[in-house]
Amino acid sequence: MKVFSSIIKAILIMILFGSGSSVFGQKVQNFLNQLKPGEWVDIEGVAQKDYTIILKEIEVVRGEVDSDEWEISGPVSGVLPKEKQIFLLNLPIKFDKDAEFEDDYDVIKSFSDIKPGLYVEMEGVYIQDSVFIANEIGSDKVSDNEVKNIEWSAQVEKVNPESKSIVVLGHTIIFTDETIIKSLMH
Repeated sequence: MKVFSSIIKAILIMILFGSGSSVFGQKVQNFLNQLKPGEWVDIEGVAQKDYTIILKEIEVVRGEVDSDEWEISGPVSGVLPKEKQIFLLNLPIKFDKDAEFEDDYDVIKSFSDIKPGLYVEMEGVYIQDSVFIANEIGSDKVSDNEVKNIEWSAQVEKVNPESKSIVVLGHTIIFTDETIIKSLMH
């Protein structure tokens, strides 16, 4: 009888919290149904080998945001010295002619100090041809288990409620059961 009772409980739990009908699934679905391309979000996530990002936390930025207030941080995935260009995941980053190398840790004093694997923080603007133009760059110290983390303040390009994902800075950002939604839409 106890085994039968346990099976019934397990079935009820699966019905109540199964994929698609869970409280989480509904919260994400509601959030994504209201989120619009062009809205500003602060996101934190973990970069994957295929350059998608598993979303840990998201917050919609309320109020007025200037078009040059993009902020990104994460590990440098590549450097093209001749072109004076770097990549954060597969996002190409060029530097404004007056870019400031402001580094609290004295790691980055010029472009030549930027190496693959270095964790960087940048401010700048994302332009039409999917390139980030940095006007400030510095390094940040992160632990070994945080080296694949990204933090971006940027605009949403696409919303895909069916796949529980959004596109930001040309990257697919994937919601999971652990994603924290810090702000819900009205």
